[in-house]
Amino acid sequence: MEDLESLIAGDAYSCFGEGFAATASHMRTPSIPGGRLRLFDTVAEFDPNGGPWGRGYLRAVGEVRPDAWFYASHFHNDPCMPATLVAEGAVHAAGFLMLAMGFGIHRDGWRFEPVPGMRQTFVCRGQVTPDGPHLLEFEIFVKELIAEAEPTVIAAVLCKSDGLKIFLCRQLGLKLTPY
Repeated sequence: MEDLESLIAGDAYSCFGEGFAATASHMRTPSIPGGRLRLFDTVAEFDPNGGPWGRGYLRAVGEVRPDAWFYASHFHNDPCMPATLVAEGAVHAAGFLMLAMGFGIHRDGWRFEPVPGMRQTFVCRGQVTPDGPHLLEFEIFVKELIAEAEPTVIAAVLCKSDGLKIFLCRQLGLKLTPY
């Protein structure tokens, strides 16, 4: 968990180690959000050659506690985690995968954004409710990596709550771009 905190604070070298020394001079290392938008606690599995296409796999997990901040406002008398936050967690996990693969090393001051013009459909088939805590798992299966001027990942994403599939995106597109 400390390594993830280091990345959130902008210290990619402390998070990823050897091979990331060039990030020590960064003013603004590409990162993922912390605070209330930190949607996973641990990267339980990362294999740059894993997944069904052999192009990368990541599994990030986090606990959703019964007192989570979003339950108070979504929905009145029927609280659940907003599907948009589940989608946001998927984007963060894909961003972490790109950073772990080294795409942020020589990109000081860059940020993540969706691939323009790419249709990304999110299918939500389950809920995360305050009767937990619940274990949320984000799985990223890389379909395509584009290592051009603006690195891009195209991936399928599956999210589970307590082992039950609740969210699917067959084609998530995320790229690094300068500010």
